[in-house]
Parts: sequence; C-alpha cells; structure tokens
Amino acid sequence: RNQMRSLWTVANGYNQLHVGCLARFASEGEQWKCLFPQYFADLITSPFFVVQSQYDSSELWYTLKLECSPVKGGSSRYPQCKGRDLALFTRLRQQHLDAWNAFVQRPGNGAWTIACIEHTMTWSHWMDANWQVPARSGVTIASAVDQWLTGAGNNSNVHEDAIAWPGNTPCSTYGSALF
Repeated sequence: RNQMRSLWTVANGYNQLHVGCLARFASEGEQWKCLFPQYFADLITSPFFVVQSQYDSSELWYTLKLECSPVKGGSSRYPQCKGRDLALFTRLRQQHLDAWNAFVQRPGNGAWTIACIEHTMTWSHWMDANWQVPARSGVTIASAVDQWLTGAGNNSNVHEDAIAWPGNTPCSTYGSALF
C-alpha cells in the first residue's frame, strides 16, 4: 500500500483515478484507497473482466519481501517459509480473491484467476495450454476472454482456481522453478 501511495503522490496521479471514489474518501484524506479495487469496485459500471494471478510475484518478492518457498524440497533455491512468512504467502491469495470479488459477482463481469505465481500473465501465457483454470479444463486466458466477449459462457464467466498454490500443477511447475 505504501509503495503505491508513494508512486501516485510523486507522479501526481490521483486526479486520474475514479472521480466518485476520490469524492468518497476526500473528507478522510484517504484518496489512496482509490488505487485498490476493494474500495471502489461498486462504482465501476462498465463490464469488467479480471485476468490475475492469485499470487502476484511482484507482491511476493518486492512488496512482502519473501525469500522463501511455501513448499519444501523440489528444485527450490530458497528455504521453506515458516511462521509469519508462510502466513503472508497464504493470506495474499485470499486478499486478492476478496479484492476482486465485488467485480466478478456482478452480472456481465467475469474473471480468470489462477493459483500460480506470475505478475504479467497476458504477455507470455495468453494461449499457454499449461495455464488453465481449473487445471486441465481447456480454459486458457484467451478462451475465457473469448467466451466473455462473445457471450458463449452462458453459465458463468468466472474461472477461479479453487485450490491454493501449487495445486494447479501444470502451471505451478513454472512457479516452483522460480522458488
């Protein structure tokens, strides 16, 4: 939170955020909340599709400064996370799910969120057959977005891994190589 607040202050970027959100938090002096979806999701009326990892690698390493692996053994070059570090790793997933829940539960919106460690999935995993939600379902980022845009996903446009890392084994092997 402090990193984002600092960046937006230095860049003088607050005036580019949602006007309704800025008004909501102006009296408290907490306009920084408009950087995070849990504080403004209810104000977004445009159709919205979330593509996000449940474990953002940038947050894990640079924000939380975790230098451990949540699993023991394997090809890990880091010691196993314990105590506070393991709790931070575990809590990050739930915080992400909670933050975008208001978006994905509204009719017309959707999501594709995977239990793997990555920061910018759309650059390299758009059609990656190993990155599917749920694992081995055939639902890649590209196919989920296509269903959402064309209305082909009649039942639901929400594709979220219900398991924690490294449960989606086809893509978690990618993350485990990093750990």
